[in-house]
Amino acid sequence: MRFLVRAVLSGVLVAAVSGTENGVAAPRAAAGSASWRLTSPALFDLRVTAIAIDPHLPSTIYVGGYTGGGFRSNVAIYRSDDFGRTWHRIQNGLGGLSVSSLWLNPGDPEVLYAGVYGGGVFKSLDRGEIWTRLTVGQLPWVGSLVLDERHPDTLYVSIGGDGNYKTADAGNTWTPFPGPPGTPGAIVVWLFVPDPSTDGRLYASDYHSLYRSDDAGASWRLVREGIQELLWIDQHDSSVLYARDEAGALLKSTDRGIAWTGIGAGLPTPDGFGSLVADPADPNVLYIGTGGHGVFRSADGGITWSAFNEGISRRFVGPLLIPPSGNPLLYAGTDAGLFDYRARPEFQITLPAVASLRGVPPTFFHSDVWIFNGSADSEATVTATYRCLSGTPCSDAPQTFTIPARQVKVFRDIAVTLFNAP
Repeated sequence: MRFLVRAVLSGVLVAAVSGTENGVAAPRAAAGSASWRLTSPALFDLRVTAIAIDPHLPSTIYVGGYTGGGFRSNVAIYRSDDFGRTWHRIQNGLGGLSVSSLWLNPGDPEVLYAGVYGGGVFKSLDRGEIWTRLTVGQLPWVGSLVLDERHPDTLYVSIGGDGNYKTADAGNTWTPFPGPPGTPGAIVVWLFVPDPSTDGRLYASDYHSLYRSDDAGASWRLVREGIQELLWIDQHDSSVLYARDEAGALLKSTDRGIAWTGIGAGLPTPDGFGSLVADPADPNVLYIGTGGHGVFRSADGGITWSAFNEGISRRFVGPLLIPPSGNPLLYAGTDAGLFDYRARPEFQITLPAVASLRGVPPTFFHSDVWIFNGSADSEATVTATYRCLSGTPCSDAPQTFTIPARQVKVFRDIAVTLFNAP
């Protein structure tokens, strides 16, 4: 029986290791290197426009997009339960042309929402196996659907040509948005972005201006004209905003949009940006997808950028997602499937043929163990999925806990401290 252990130190994936049957193997001397890889050729025909991941079980990934093109395109959503190795198409009840947004309820990841261009807003209660169309507005052209992760029953949606709507009861009822002062009707926006640290604060952009609401959409004020899209709000300091202007240039504000500075030295222009994300451990480390030159990385808060494309065969990159676990480091949706960025093997560990963690019944064995954010002076977070031994009366059980980290020694510590033959 083989066991898989992957590790991240200080938020960066540094090791992928496997075991056989006996003892603990010493680390290999040669250091590994990291690169992009296509998660599975099964998605090669999919243009990925949305990515979501189960925050409690990082092996479960969802991608949405479309196959074909134009008005002959077909909406498609896939789910993987094994970190992208295999995929299952899930769209019973789904209709439309393309997925514009895909969200999981972080408190109940069985519940999913999909905004579908040409189809409307859909909800699933069973991890995407069956979808039900929600009654929102009169037209099916969903430009933006966003879930407020602080209040996961609250969602905002923009319906092209039909205004904007909000639900506070998980999609059962919807109310239209008022327009900002001085504008007729509702703002027709293409992107909503909730502030991650302030209840009720919401940004909206309509490809011409950026607006802000401090009362969950009841009223709006103009932040700045000339902003095409708000790309990212710093998760550590929500006064820091990143946006794209109408000329396609990258801008940064450190005062919630009052003043803006042009940044982006090294980025290809004009190229268009698909998505911007920040490293959860270091908000100055940013990644951005481009419309023709792949992925770029910045280590100084967006001032300078360099290409980050080793191993990625596609140059049109749309959505990016950093899993909350930090492993792999990054997912990228492209016009030919989903890529992930992870390290090649650097260390090896051998574990017993049947092993369990202390406190876990011996009817379980571990199949995947993920070690995250370890360093010399902090703890490492571990997520382990246990699957039942054949013929035993139990259910699969994910477990999350912490262990002391010793950098390289963490690998030996895991085997010696945590794993015991039943």
